[in-house]
Amino acid sequence: LDRVWADESSVLIWIDRIHVLRVDRDMDCLGDAPEVRRLDGDAQINADFRPGGSVNGGIVNRTNVDTGLPLANVFLAATAIDANGEFQGEVQFSDLTVSGDYGGLFAGLGATDIAGIMVFNPVQGNTDLVEHGVFVLPCTITGSGVPCP
Repeated sequence: LDRVWADESSVLIWIDRIHVLRVDRDMDCLGDAPEVRRLDGDAQINADFRPGGSVNGGIVNRTNVDTGLPLANVFLAATAIDANGEFQGEVQFSDLTVSGDYGGLFAGLGATDIAGIMVFNPVQGNTDLVEHGVFVLPCTITGSGVPCP
């Protein structure tokens, strides 16, 4: 990567609380619009800018804001970072089942910020539910990454 993104020896980590919308694709029996639910979770994104660099991460402590019900953790499978600081990969459950896609980019001198979007099915085996999530995070830690599934 060009040094405008990050030092090639860097491993950077972004951590913050994110907010997600879940949409039920099906209209109900009365023809009403799909239901939207507000969800929260803690995002951790890891980036390795060494040669062959990659990005991965996860969303944990996911909850339905309105009901307080906990939701399954999801993980962002490791994927390459291109020369422009962009990436795209798969959203997975802890058993590595693919649930959807994510993508984003690094910005700022030294890749101090990251932005991305996720679109995935949050319940294994149920394709009627779709979550659309956005993350915009500042770099918070420089060091080694965290465990991923």
